[in-house]
Amino acid sequence: MFPLRNKLVALTILTIVLALALRFYGEIWFLKNVEVYVSSNVRSRLLELDVVNDSPFTYRNVILRVNLVSKDGGGVVFSSNYTLGCLGFYSRKRVFLVLPEINSSTLILNYALTFSIGMFSKVLSENVTLNIGLSKAETKLIIYSPPSKNVKWAEIVYFRGKLVTKNSGKSISNAEILLICHDEVLGDTVAARSKTDSNGFFEIKWLAHRTSLTKSYAELYLKFPGNIYYKGSRWPNRGYYRIIVFEHRTA
Repeated sequence: MFPLRNKLVALTILTIVLALALRFYGEIWFLKNVEVYVSSNVRSRLLELDVVNDSPFTYRNVILRVNLVSKDGGGVVFSSNYTLGCLGFYSRKRVFLVLPEINSSTLILNYALTFSIGMFSKVLSENVTLNIGLSKAETKLIIYSPPSKNVKWAEIVYFRGKLVTKNSGKSISNAEILLICHDEVLGDTVAARSKTDSNGFFEIKWLAHRTSLTKSYAELYLKFPGNIYYKGSRWPNRGYYRIIVFEHRTA
């Protein structure tokens, strides 16, 4: 028979071993209870990531690595690391990303979440497709005082206007506006371009010339190609703005 003291020591050791085993297997089991939830608000240009811990353990050294890839272009348009520190049991931490200005209808979000607990380290990674193009706002080109429809050859012609959202009339800044010459034979070509200022205004200069060898006029239109947040638009809505170009002769 073992003395009572030896039995107590053995029982204590067994209890410690069982506690460590439970902790060990508990840590392994609950590693899958950490998740990342993604939501986006295209209107406010925000991407929201919630890192959620649904386990009874506290995770340490939590780091979130994020890459945004343009599905259309294939390039990385945004990359950043976020050090979140500790993630307590049954808690969450929220990360906000400001979406960049890119000309793409679809983004691929690649994220990797690294964290440690006890003697374990874990990396969770996933790809999420963001269909930005589904929520694009309609736009409208407003032209102030359209240029004369009769100009001389090589005369400078100004197109001044503003780009706004169609429903609310909100100004759209830093948007590219194209002046395009139409030709039935050669096709459409970009004659000039500009960008809207902080209030949505733009000015495009065009050196007057005929866009066809057989016609005495130029057929033009303005175009906003659209971007990640806004649908494209043109002026005029249909057809072309025709300007007759007279030859400038000297005596």
